[in-house]
Amino acid sequence: GHCLPSGLCACYRAYTGPSCALLSCAPHDCNSHGTCYNGTCSCTEGWSGASCDKPVCPNDCSKAGVCVAPGACSCISGYGGPDCSQRVCEGDPECTGNGVCSQDTG
Repeated sequence: GHCLPSGLCACYRAYTGPSCALLSCAPHDCNSHGTCYNGTCSCTEGWSGASCDKPVCPNDCSKAGVCVAPGACSCISGYGGPDCSQRVCEGDPECTGNGVCSQDTG
C-alpha cells in the first residue's frame, strides 16, 4: 500500500489492515456470512466454503434435494422431511385414492 497524508495506509487490492500486512478476502469478503483473517474466511454457523457462500443442511439433504438456505432443503419429487430422507407419496390425494402409501416404495 501507500501512506496517505493523514498517516493511514491505503492498501493495494488483496491487502488489508492498519499496515496493509494482512491478506483480504476480496472480492467476496466472506459474503457477510463469516469473518476474514489474513485471507481466510471463518464462516458463521450454517455456512461453509472458502468464501462462506454454501449453506449447510442436515445430512447434505440426503442427496435427495438441494440446500437452499442454512438448514433448509428443497427436496426432489418423492422425498420430504427436514433432510429429504423420507419417501413421500405423490398424487392428490396421496396415492390418488387407489392405493396405500408405503415408505419403501413411495
